[in-house]
Amino acid sequence: MEELGRNAMLIVFLGSIIIGIPIPIGSFMATAVGLYFLDIPFGMLAQTAYQAFEPFPLLTVPLFILAGNLMFRSGMAERIINIADAFVGNSRGGLGQISVLASGFFASLSGSGSATSAAIGSITIPAMLKRNYSPRFAGGVVATSGALGTMIPPSNM
Repeated sequence: MEELGRNAMLIVFLGSIIIGIPIPIGSFMATAVGLYFLDIPFGMLAQTAYQAFEPFPLLTVPLFILAGNLMFRSGMAERIINIADAFVGNSRGGLGQISVLASGFFASLSGSGSATSAAIGSITIPAMLKRNYSPRFAGGVVATSGALGTMIPPSNM
C-alpha cells in the first residue's frame, strides 16, 4: 500500500504540472493523495500546513513588501526620497547612500535582511532608475545594504 501511495503521489504531482496547475497546488494535491493511501487523517495536513507557515519571519517578508508597495504607489516614498535628496543630493551616489542608511534603520527595526531588501528596494530602486542609475548598481546597493539586517540587533538570523 505504501508503494502504491508513493506512485499515486508522483503521478498526481507530475500530472498537475503537465496540465499547468501551479507547483504549490500540485504539491498539496499529491500530499492529499498520499495521506489518503497511507490512512493518515486529513487533519494532519492542516496542522502541518499551519506549522509550516507559523514562523514569524515567513509572515513579515510579504507584509514588508506590501508596505513598500503601498508607500511607493501612494507617493509617500517619493516625498521621503526628495527630503533625503535635499540633504545628500549634491554628493555623488547620494541616492545610493540614502538606500544604505534607510536599510540600516529599517533593518534595526525588522531584524530581517530579506524584509529590509524587499521594502527598501521597492522604494529606492525605482527612484534610482528614474535618476539614471544603472540597474546593476541599484540592485547591488539594495542587496548589500539589506544584509545589514543580519548584523544589527535584534536580528535573529
